[in-house]
Amino acid sequence: MIKNTPLQIASSFLVVALLGADIYSCSCEFWSARKKLRKAKIVFVGEVLSTTCQKVSCQENMITFKVEKYWKGVKESQVQIYSAPPVCCTCGLQVGNGDKVLVFAFKGEGEKLETSLCSSTRVGTEIANKEMRELGNAKYLK
Repeated sequence: MIKNTPLQIASSFLVVALLGADIYSCSCEFWSARKKLRKAKIVFVGEVLSTTCQKVSCQENMITFKVEKYWKGVKESQVQIYSAPPVCCTCGLQVGNGDKVLVFAFKGEGEKLETSLCSSTRVGTEIANKEMRELGNAKYLK
């Protein structure tokens, strides 16, 4: 009969907890909102209307936003932005329908607009509020 020591039991729980947790180990370079505004192709606050994939098996996730206000690059009331799926270490933006997000999107391959968890954030967070104050007055579509 094998005896389980407290250390073995604790180690087992730790392994199970780590395997079951969402772990995001992507590396972000943090820029000020002003620098992101200069480098981004499009900057806006939008409500998530849909996402195409939030699973590990996907290559990319297309997120459709309804634009509420913008600082740069918006020409239509709906915008499609690509992101990696929000799993493991992809830095994908994890959002759901109805979420409001401050989006900084950059030109990617083939003219696609792309964002990530490093450059966009949900509205209402301390980071988003600080960045919107730094960006100043937004514009609205007519």
